This record gives sequence, C-alpha cells and structure tokens, in this order.
Amino acid sequence: MTVLITSLIVCLTAQSNSDWALLDLLGQAPHTTLIREYVLENGDVGRAYASSEGIDRAPDAVTRYYEDQLLKLGWESIERHAAISGYQKGSRMVVISRAGPDDPGLTPGAKLLKERPVPADAKFFFEIEAGAVPR
Repeated sequence: MTVLITSLIVCLTAQSNSDWALLDLLGQAPHTTLIREYVLENGDVGRAYASSEGIDRAPDAVTRYYEDQLLKLGWESIERHAAISGYQKGSRMVVISRAGPDDPGLTPGAKLLKERPVPADAKFFFEIEAGAVPR
C-alpha cells in the first residue's frame, strides 16, 4: 500500500512539474504582469496576470498570444467562449480565463504559492491553468 501511495505522489508531482514547465514555456504575454501562482485542489497549477492594456484590447491580445504559442506546440483548441478558452494535448489541458477589469482573487480552495502586488496601471485580469483533462 505504501509503495502504491508513493508511486501516486511521484506521478502527480511529475505531472505538476510538467504543467509548470509548460506555463514557463508559454511565457508572458506583452503588457502583462504575473501577480499570483497557485495550485488548485485537484493538483492543477495556475498563474494570474494583470494587463496594462484596456478591456477593449487585452482579451483578444492575451488569447491570441497564448493560442499562437499552444498551437505551435501541437495543442488543439477545444473550447472558446467570451470568458474562457480551452486547449488539449493528450491527457493534459490548458484553460485561459479572462476575468475582466477586476482581479478575481485566488480561486476558492487553491493554495497560494507566490503573490506580487497588482500594478497601479492594471486594467484587465486573466488566469492560465494547466493540468489533467477532467474525467
């Protein structure tokens, strides 16, 4: 039983590390500032950003930037709505949530890892989360 639990922890840690590596690889969209890093209750990881661009430009600019990065890496767009875009590659998923002009704060139940002050010129907020495709 101990070996099974240890194997599960190693597997989840490896997936979490690869999710962080993916977020690192995607980089940071222009005119944005990383304000928060967190882990969700299900083990998925996320980053919240603030943009100095206004609500009229930021949602499209952010989505285009990350979508271009993901598509180049072989990810497939699986969902796109006004506030959410989803991408999948194998058993992994990335979700971009466009929050709008107000910082939504930390997702309830998430564990905060790092937090930085929100820039004074912040006009738009969004989050990127990476993890397993829900079953």
